[in-house]
Amino acid sequence: MKKKRRITKRERVESVLITYKLVFNILGLEKYLSFPKGTIHKFLKYNRRLSSERINQIDKFIQEFIDHYEKEYKDD
Repeated sequence: MKKKRRITKRERVESVLITYKLVFNILGLEKYLSFPKGTIHKFLKYNRRLSSERINQIDKFIQEFIDHYEKEYKDD
């Protein structure tokens, strides 16, 4: 039986960006994370690779966003 390959942080972040690109305000996300204008847009439209530093920043933002939602709006 083969072990299931673990998804990398890069794959996870890129998958979320692609899946939810219509939901995210890309320019707003770039401003919030202090990225140069067009950084995420160029990844989505032209498949330009995001740097590892940017992947880490986006991953941290997504995790904080989910944690905030779960803590703030958890059904008691």
